[in-house]
Amino acid sequence: RGSRLKHYEAATYHRAAGDYKSRADRRTALFDGSVYGGARAVEFGLADGVYDDMRDHLKARFGETVCFAEVKGRQGLLEKLGAMQAAAAAQHATSLVTAATAASAELAAAPRVQ
Repeated sequence: RGSRLKHYEAATYHRAAGDYKSRADRRTALFDGSVYGGARAVEFGLADGVYDDMRDHLKARFGETVCFAEVKGRQGLLEKLGAMQAAAAAQHATSLVTAATAASAELAAAPRVQ
């Protein structure tokens, strides 16, 4: 990857930001502790451009017939408890709606006292 790294462009970028480097420092401008992310890292040759959607990139690189397999980790205790709580809350909300509907129907069917 060394020949593809763009130290001069990084030094130019730093100069535009007000950080003037000596000629010797320009040769290693990418490794001065600065952090580059996204499109800027791709521009300087530090990343390969796969920072958007991996599926689109792989289809462009290997063709439309490429297959994907989604790998998920095991669900931890907190995730299981959260799912149980969400399911219980949904069940409780459903029972409240059912009870309110029944009570409303009962009130509508009851004779009115005047």
